[in-house]
This record gives sequence, structure tokens and C-alpha cells, in this order.
Amino acid sequence: MSLLTDFTEDLEEFDVPTLILHREDDQIVPAPISAMKAAGIIKEKDLTYPCAPHGVTATHQEEINSELLRFVES
Repeated sequence: MSLLTDFTEDLEEFDVPTLILHREDDQIVPAPISAMKAAGIIKEKDLTYPCAPHGVTATHQEEINSELLRFVES
């Protein structure tokens, strides 16, 4: 991963419950790396989308929008 896109230090500053979305077929940020980076974040919910690519917000738009609404309304 490029230093220009490594936000690990920024993630350490998150101090609010966070919705984490993992994509099992992400070729840019593979699921194991995503999970490792999110390990220190206070997680309210942790979701994995099987067969989803990096652009999961476009390919699974309805599912993601529903999850986001449930998350912010809870």
C-alpha cells in the first residue's frame, strides 16, 4: 500500500462507534488488510460483503444504503 494512501495513524484517532465495511473480493484493499487496519477502531458494527469489489458502494448500493440508514438511526 502506498504511503500516500496509508491512513493507519488517522484511524487511531477515531473515538466514536464506526460502521466498518469489508469487501471480500477487493483487489485494492484486500479484506485481511482492511480488517487489520480497522482492528483498533471502536466498532459498532462490522459487515463483510462476499464477492464485493472495492467499489462496493456502487455495486451494492441498496444494501449499503440500508445498512447506513440503520446504523445512523440506531
